[in-house]
Amino acid sequence: MDLGDGHKLKSPISAQVVHQKFEFLKVDDPIASAPMKKLQFQPTFFGDNTTVQAEMFNNGPLPTEFDVRALFPLAPPPPR
Repeated sequence: MDLGDGHKLKSPISAQVVHQKFEFLKVDDPIASAPMKKLQFQPTFFGDNTTVQAEMFNNGPLPTEFDVRALFPLAPPPPR
């Protein structure tokens, strides 16, 4: 930083990078702290429901918000 009188001031700057991500933890597993790599759904016929019990864990130092969205329509398309 220039002080305006020809002198410069040096100031050390540091930063810390932290890991932030969501993890799903199985709630019906004896080792509940093990993160799930995938949500395993069993084969299901159209119209049936399948449930996976999991806990969403914020593995980071900051609170955050999230949205859950379906990647496919929840109802079949109308007949043509």
